[in-house]
Amino acid sequence: MGELLKAAVGCIEAPSLFPRELKILMQVALLAEDATGPTLTPTGIVRQATAGRVDNFGGPTMTNWLKRDIVDATLPTFIGTGWLQEVPGPENDGAYQLNLTRLKRLLDQAETTLATGESDQEALEQADRELPGDFDSTPDDLAEQVDRILVSNPAM
Repeated sequence: MGELLKAAVGCIEAPSLFPRELKILMQVALLAEDATGPTLTPTGIVRQATAGRVDNFGGPTMTNWLKRDIVDATLPTFIGTGWLQEVPGPENDGAYQLNLTRLKRLLDQAETTLATGESDQEALEQADRELPGDFDSTPDDLAEQVDRILVSNPAM
């Protein structure tokens, strides 16, 4: 599911989160959908997927090396900092949307840093803010940008 989004979160710096929280967000991103469109579930059902959507965080045991109580403890931080938003509607109970527009801005900043060799802390902090409309649209496919960043800096 969210291998691309996990890699994308792993490529960014996010001043709004502590390093531990960023690692947890990477695991949450792994549970999210990578793309929008029809998708085949492991049970053989075709359903409509939405990029960045996390339908559930798994059961009470570990999911993707992440315990449910850790997710529950950090959810208020992710919602409060604008990284996650609850998907409205009773049919979406427990679903969250990852802020892909913000992630795209931070990926742009990571690419700029790699190209210039200089980190602009002020620009990074500007990119790492929730802006009105962030959850209203989904950026184009992030795969090419993540590939460019990982090829430019394989240590990420």
